[in-house]
Amino acid sequence: MNMRKTFFFIICGIFFPIIFAPTEALAVLSDQRFGYGGSPQIAKDLNIPWFYNWGVTIPIVGQKSFMLVGKIECTNPDISALIGQGIKDEDDRGRYTRLEIVLGKFEGKPLTNGLGRGDYGGANVCVKVNGARKTFLQIATTLANTYPGSYYQIANEPDWYPYFTPQDYAEYYNIFYTQIKKYDVSASVMTGGLLSIDPIIYNNPAYFGYDLNNHYKWVDDFRNLYKTRFGSFPIVDVWSIHPYSWFDWIVAKNMIIDFRDIYLTRIGEVKKPVWLTEFGILATEGGVVHPGSPCQTHGCLSATDQMLEWNIIADDFMKPLINWMKSNDYVQKWFWFYAGETSNWSGGVNYVGDTYKLPSGEYNPLGVMYKKLAEEGAEKIPNCSNLTGPNTITLGDTATYNASFFSEQGNLGKKISIGKNEAFVANMTPTAGIFTWKPTQTGVYDVFCQAWNDGIAECRGNPAYVDKLPHYECAGPKAYMTVVVSSLPGDLNTDDHVNIYDYNLLVSKFGNPYTIFDYNDLVTNYGK
Repeated sequence: MNMRKTFFFIICGIFFPIIFAPTEALAVLSDQRFGYGGSPQIAKDLNIPWFYNWGVTIPIVGQKSFMLVGKIECTNPDISALIGQGIKDEDDRGRYTRLEIVLGKFEGKPLTNGLGRGDYGGANVCVKVNGARKTFLQIATTLANTYPGSYYQIANEPDWYPYFTPQDYAEYYNIFYTQIKKYDVSASVMTGGLLSIDPIIYNNPAYFGYDLNNHYKWVDDFRNLYKTRFGSFPIVDVWSIHPYSWFDWIVAKNMIIDFRDIYLTRIGEVKKPVWLTEFGILATEGGVVHPGSPCQTHGCLSATDQMLEWNIIADDFMKPLINWMKSNDYVQKWFWFYAGETSNWSGGVNYVGDTYKLPSGEYNPLGVMYKKLAEEGAEKIPNCSNLTGPNTITLGDTATYNASFFSEQGNLGKKISIGKNEAFVANMTPTAGIFTWKPTQTGVYDVFCQAWNDGIAECRGNPAYVDKLPHYECAGPKAYMTVVVSSLPGDLNTDDHVNIYDYNLLVSKFGNPYTIFDYNDLVTNYGK
């Protein structure tokens, strides 16, 4: 039984709830770079550690997910109660007003603005896109407090459908980015999965009229217009791309190489993480075994042709592309499209990459291959987990940390490191198995464990510090944490004040054995 307990504390005459939630551990060790888009149950069945479902995706036991906020789609949930809860001050109200202006451009008219595929996703005209408003309001009401340190993707394929102008996406990105970081400084923010970088798109005038000599024009325009509007280029913690190809895995590989080696190098962000939040073959059923004349609808293939098509994709596309990605540091995480049956969508079209269970109770060859690739070599990856220590430190104090370390191969090396803005700052000094740190500057730091075995492999607890092989992300659980160093006890967000925003951060991490001290500091200095 999954039970939560709530206690109430009083600060300045106000009742504040403190929620205790159960601790949940990951399942069997597998490569943390693997993810699925679609069903969390399919991901869990196949031991894939990450998943998401194109929205506010709540993690399930043993898995991780990221949040997709601001997705433009024709939905109209009732958000009247959320408005009062999710807008906490005038800054929030100002951002929500700006959000209304952008969303108003999509409502009551064709979503594509004449530049994308008008037949994609159902009705051409949306009356309301309240789902996007809802996710904005959820940031302050639930997401930041309940899931601190999460990854957020802002919209999905904003450069294709439904099409954002680069200027509107610059405004949109700033609205969501600022709101997310306000309530969770430890969160990471991604661009919407970019598709205009794909030759299937930028070489086809039916989709876009971009400059064919610069297939990064939309991204360039977004960044430049952002700088014009806000005074600096957008801060992108993770670049999310969708490098689809027809059948040739080399095409996808070259897109990935080009994006990092050419584009990210050109803009000075070559060290930023890159995630494929969608990748696969952009073709419908039958498109591989009958190129040029696919039968398209689900079930149209003979049993022999269906099995042949799955095996061709698994052996000739999925396997070589993933093995290439596993062998280098171009991509930090990838999500196969799609865990489930797209034939259940309106229209009945089935995409060739679908992973689902067959009547026999077994998964199709795509699922079998993806599981195999995720687990291959995972036993060679050392692991560290259960990092413990204070989430806040007052400048001048010394803090102690510890973690569990594991390796099945070779001599086990242990380390707990400190980083800031994705750069290493220092390593803690171990004494009798306990690691200590006395910070010399205030700020927000990443503290994470590392483990290695005779140079065969090394895991790093925070994915932002995984650079190249043989370095991997540790499976954990709890392999890293965000630590705030402040000059004023109780100032958890280092803004030199102790107020409701510090309380919100305290609630988000309550359950850590050190948070009772944070609570005492917060009560003592509240209002300063």
